[in-house]
Amino acid sequence: MSVLFETNQGNIVIDLYYERCSNECFNFIKLCKSKYYYYSPFINVQKDFICQCGNPQYPQKPKFSNIYDILSKDNCVYSNSCSNSKLKNNQAGLISLIREGPQGFSSEFIITLTNDPKRLESLENRTSVFGSIAEGYGTINRINNSLLDEHNRPLKDIRILHTYILVDPFPDPVDVNFRIPQQEPFPTKEQIDSFQFMLDEESDATSEDQLPAKSDAQALTLEILHQIPSARIKPSEKVLFICNLNPITEESDLQRIFSRFGDVISVDIIRDHGNRCVSSLWFYSVWRLRKCRKSIFKNGWCSNRWTGYSC
Repeated sequence: MSVLFETNQGNIVIDLYYERCSNECFNFIKLCKSKYYYYSPFINVQKDFICQCGNPQYPQKPKFSNIYDILSKDNCVYSNSCSNSKLKNNQAGLISLIREGPQGFSSEFIITLTNDPKRLESLENRTSVFGSIAEGYGTINRINNSLLDEHNRPLKDIRILHTYILVDPFPDPVDVNFRIPQQEPFPTKEQIDSFQFMLDEESDATSEDQLPAKSDAQALTLEILHQIPSARIKPSEKVLFICNLNPITEESDLQRIFSRFGDVISVDIIRDHGNRCVSSLWFYSVWRLRKCRKSIFKNGWCSNRWTGYSC
């Protein structure tokens, strides 16, 4: 095990072939160590064939092709030339760098999604294999089965959120241009503008079918912006959140209104400096909470201003 990618669809652990593909592995692991791949989207997903990733500036071109573009040749014992490993894409779960020119390679990589060697023959001389997936095939399957737009990009963004180095056999280059950030990088404005979700943020999510998908999209945005620890974090199933309450609303008012659906254990209203209110209600029974939610939708109490709930 060498590198771990944390994505919003799960983790991927990659084994690198250090001895056979030293040039490619050095490039890949030092880019990971410099946190270059943060917020890179998975693109060009071709079901049961390949998926592509590794350009954090997508849809723009990357700032540089590979780690060797920023290192002085005098300070690096490795080079931007494909190793003569004779490894081929012949099964699912292999990871390879996309070639640039007859011998060079880029920072972008592909992951194979099929065990059919004949389908993968077209990748010969176009990519350079340097590793394989050790763990995370469930994540790879979710990428493979995702809904796509006309450009083969998942309708709901799948991105690398964090990279962790598990094993690094290569000494760090002594070069003024190579830096290891002490803190996780914040997404740039261009990256935030390129975030893509299944539902538009301005869409009117008033139906119960739309709300979970919109909630997932909003949670991913908050995770990427470091506002919550994980997009998959959830409150208790017995909690109902209500946002944008009338500023004059009191806890006793909500207790009285919602007690007809069942026993309400507690009601808390949080007020910010702008006097905006968020309330959380703890129900004694999950069944009672779901009955309450159905009544909210049935009576039209829920609009696009009611942005939070849990069940």
